[in-house]
Amino acid sequence: MFQKIFPVLCIVALSNGAFANTYLPDLPFYAPYNNPATDGFWGDWGSAQTCPAGQYVSSYILKSEAPQGRGDDTGLNGIGLRCNGGSIVTSSQGPWGNWGYEGNCNGPATGFQIQIERPQGDGDDSAANDVQLLCSNNSIARAQANTHWGDWSPFYTCPAGQVIIGLVTRVERPQGDGDDTALNGVRMICGNP
Repeated sequence: MFQKIFPVLCIVALSNGAFANTYLPDLPFYAPYNNPATDGFWGDWGSAQTCPAGQYVSSYILKSEAPQGRGDDTGLNGIGLRCNGGSIVTSSQGPWGNWGYEGNCNGPATGFQIQIERPQGDGDDSAANDVQLLCSNNSIARAQANTHWGDWSPFYTCPAGQVIIGLVTRVERPQGDGDDTALNGVRMICGNP
């Protein structure tokens, strides 16, 4: 397994509670940045959320809407990362769907991939549909997702010696009578717990 090389977004907590973005490679947080394979197409980025200090992500759950037939499909609506201490961290999420069964690494998660449907023109867009975690033992954790449209990104892995400790998600707000997509993209945050 090789690590994809892309520009890196480092998310740094400021003293006023805000977050700043920087490209300094020696800071503790990492995530693919401005990457169409993981960012999706629509919506706003939520706030970055991380496990408590000293903890790492060991499993995850997905909030997913079942196929709507002739209705408006949104696919993936939320991602919850379970920290090894038991707490669950989430970033922004859409209002549709239900939480499914958990995908477990039985140890630290070190990478991820996301399945995103390309824009459908006049058709029904769903954007993100599924996520899988790569575990430190090279197994793949799979949580329940109700839709499986689109293309899988490659696996993006944390830098050597780091593990996933958090995330930030991109979610489109409800569009009223327009085409809803809900969760569009995710950036995982890596660090040394």
